[in-house]
Amino acid sequence: MGAALLSGCAGDRVSPVYDSAGTIRRLDSDTDHDGRIDMHAYLFNGRTVRIELDGNGDGIVDRWEYYRPDGQLDRIGTSSEADGIEDTWVTQRGTQMRVDVATRRDGVADRHEFHENGALVRTEQDSNGDGRIDEWQRFEGGVLRELLIDSTQSSGRPDQRFMYGRDGSVQRVDSNIPPQ
Repeated sequence: MGAALLSGCAGDRVSPVYDSAGTIRRLDSDTDHDGRIDMHAYLFNGRTVRIELDGNGDGIVDRWEYYRPDGQLDRIGTSSEADGIEDTWVTQRGTQMRVDVATRRDGVADRHEFHENGALVRTEQDSNGDGRIDEWQRFEGGVLRELLIDSTQSSGRPDQRFMYGRDGSVQRVDSNIPPQ
């Protein structure tokens, strides 16, 4: 038999895909009943490990859900351009949420956003793509309060600090910040 056989058709609610041993490896579904498959659930040992969704009906995956071995949702990936390129990942644990973004859309997260109780509290970014964080932001009440920059873009340690008032105005600029 072939590597995978699809039974059913797009009009079915759920169509299983089997491997050559007869094990279900994927479930395809037409969730919006338009006659086209828009969800693929990938299985391993009978449990869902990943779901891929086409949320806008263009035939291209724009959302990925990854599941832990215990069946709980681990993270959600999305395509910021809805073009099938996964470039944003969201992980939530209790009141904490982390958003990782591949700003270059290359699959490598270079911006990291940290949220508490739904509010952005800090970010870290590798602005030049060398794998080292070179910009840090701290927020209070949704307002940028502190920006730390590695002006060399190579040390991975900040050497400049900008402090902002609640109105967004620069209050203070410090250079040559001691190592933290």
